[in-house]
Amino acid sequence: MQFLCSYKQFAYFLCLLFLQASFLAARSPGELYRRGFLQRLSREIDLQIQNFKHEPFRETTPLEPLDPRWRSLGFIPFARAYGRSVYPNTVPQENERGVSLEAFATWGEVEPLAFGVRALEWGIRGLSVSVEGLVNMDTVGFIPPDSIELGVVEYFRVRWGEGSAAGAWRWHPTRIWPVEDYPGSPFCWPDTLGRLRVSPNTTQLFWLTIHTPRDIPSGRYAGSVALESERGFYRVPVFFTVLPVFLVRGGLRPNGVFVSGPQDAFACRDLARHWINAVARWYNPRLMSCSLGRDGVSFDFEIEDVFMQRLAEAGLSGPHVLFAGSAESLVFDSTLARTSRLETDTPEFYLAYAQAVQLILEHGRKKGWNTKVWGILDRMGEDEQILRQLTSRAQVLKRVMGSGIHL
Repeated sequence: MQFLCSYKQFAYFLCLLFLQASFLAARSPGELYRRGFLQRLSREIDLQIQNFKHEPFRETTPLEPLDPRWRSLGFIPFARAYGRSVYPNTVPQENERGVSLEAFATWGEVEPLAFGVRALEWGIRGLSVSVEGLVNMDTVGFIPPDSIELGVVEYFRVRWGEGSAAGAWRWHPTRIWPVEDYPGSPFCWPDTLGRLRVSPNTTQLFWLTIHTPRDIPSGRYAGSVALESERGFYRVPVFFTVLPVFLVRGGLRPNGVFVSGPQDAFACRDLARHWINAVARWYNPRLMSCSLGRDGVSFDFEIEDVFMQRLAEAGLSGPHVLFAGSAESLVFDSTLARTSRLETDTPEFYLAYAQAVQLILEHGRKKGWNTKVWGILDRMGEDEQILRQLTSRAQVLKRVMGSGIHL
């Protein structure tokens, strides 16, 4: 499974990766467990966006003129650069319709290609998508089908706008599922035979990932993607050029994304596949609860431990930033003040704040977590009071923890 959002988009999204569970057909005990998990996430996002404004993508491309071939087929096949988003209401441009997929890569390189279908007023029933191997007719070189991954892009409801101040949401393309694992969305879902149904006047995006073998002849390879529905059949030509060079691996600098909370193992592995090795998120008292006992404040680290283990197993070795809150909402501070029964911005609170942060970071060190970076605020506000709060917390953390704190 893969992710389609850019790094910048991730920074804007607070509610990435919430799945729509009602379309997941359970066929095994593992899927029953996953279905329950996704249903809980769906309820969670319902609560999160109930006061948000729905702000869909605004499409300006006209559907007409429409080639008679597409009207007979019931959908418009199209290709688009994989870096450009495709939404449920996207209308492909004229120069994207019915064109071939083309790309190039070096030996051993992984290269994506994106294509889609725009369902007309009848929708699409019984849609199957398959890909064959790619052949070099000059050298008899061959890229086998098992070197080509075929994925279905799922639309999620995500928070849209400027970071933690965003007050809108939209359906956005994010996860890329293997065809056989695709759970469905309100716009496209699998039927009982494993084929796809696409809602009328809706666009569905697909994703090819070509793993270029290291031992094949260079040159131009050709193949196709087959699209078949109840109304007809269409073949999308694929042309892929293999360059006679190897890329040098120069190491990986920390590339990070914001996530809404602890992610499942699928998501963690996919982040690693996209060269992401650091994550950041906001403190959530429901996921790391705080309580007051005889020995002072303590935290429930069960969910955090599982998440940190998943990150490590997926190969994400970079820092993990945990933000205490934003200029508009100091979530960690208010949770700690309520639990410890202290007034914020008092000497007693500052000491409790430093001790609580120290407890979190020390637990992480003992458990072998990735380096934990404590974020007092996710971004600065213009209010002088916010600046004072930031400075006072930073000073007490440095005073109590010294070089043991990363801010």
